[in-house]
Amino acid sequence: MKTTVFPVGFNGSWLRIALSIIALATLAHVVYAGNRPFAGSALAVPQGIHSALPDGITLAGQTSKQDIAYLQEGLRLLHDHLPQWYTYLAEAKPLVLEVDLEIGRRGVAAKAKCCDVEGVGTITFGDHFGDWGISDEPDDQTFQARQITFLSTLVHEVTHLRDQRAGRLSTLQSVACVEGEKSAMTQEVEFMRALTAVKLGNDLDSSMPYQRAIERQSSIVAGDVNRAAWYFYCSLQHQNEE
Repeated sequence: MKTTVFPVGFNGSWLRIALSIIALATLAHVVYAGNRPFAGSALAVPQGIHSALPDGITLAGQTSKQDIAYLQEGLRLLHDHLPQWYTYLAEAKPLVLEVDLEIGRRGVAAKAKCCDVEGVGTITFGDHFGDWGISDEPDDQTFQARQITFLSTLVHEVTHLRDQRAGRLSTLQSVACVEGEKSAMTQEVEFMRALTAVKLGNDLDSSMPYQRAIERQSSIVAGDVNRAAWYFYCSLQHQNEE
C-alpha cells in the first residue's frame, strides 16, 4: 500500500505540497506502451446515481454528485486530448475511487491500495475532487489549475496501483516506498510533458489559465524529480508511522 502523506496543514499532493515543491498524485519505471481506444459504459456509483464512466470504476465513501461530475469532466478532457493517458488510467481497473475527509484532516491528500481478494485497487482522496490546489496562490485556485492538480494526482496514484499489481516493487517496505514514489513522480512528469503539447480550452480566455497551470505545475514536479524528493517523502512517511 502506498500512502501519500504530508504534514497536517498542507493541502494537495505530498510531492507538490509537502515542500510546496512536492507534487502528489506522477514518470516511471512504468512507460506507457500504447494508444488504444477504450470503450466506456455504465458506472456503478453510490446512492443510485447513474453516470457514463468506464466500466470497472466505482465511486465510494464520501463521494458526491459533484465529485462524479468532476471526474467525468476530467476523463472527457483526457479522452479528447490525451487518449493515451485516458487508457493509462483505464488500465488500472478494476478500481474504486473514494473520498475520506478524515484522512484529509490528518494531512493525507491521497493514498493507493492494491488490492483486495478480487483484485480491486482503491484510491482514497482526503478531500472532494477539485477542492484543493497546490498552494493558496490565486493562480493555483482556478478551476483549470485544480483540474490539472486532480488529474496529476490521479496519474500518480494509479501508477502505484499498476506497479503493485505488476510486482515491480521490493518486498522491503522502505525500499518499496522509494521505488514506488520515484516511479509515480517520474510518471507525473511525463504526464505534464504531454499536457504541454496539447491545447486545452475552447478559446484564448479559457486556454490561458490551463497553460499557466501546466507551466507552473510542470516546473514544480520536474524540480522534485531533479531533487530526488522521494527520499524526503519516504523519510517523512517513516517518521509518521513511528
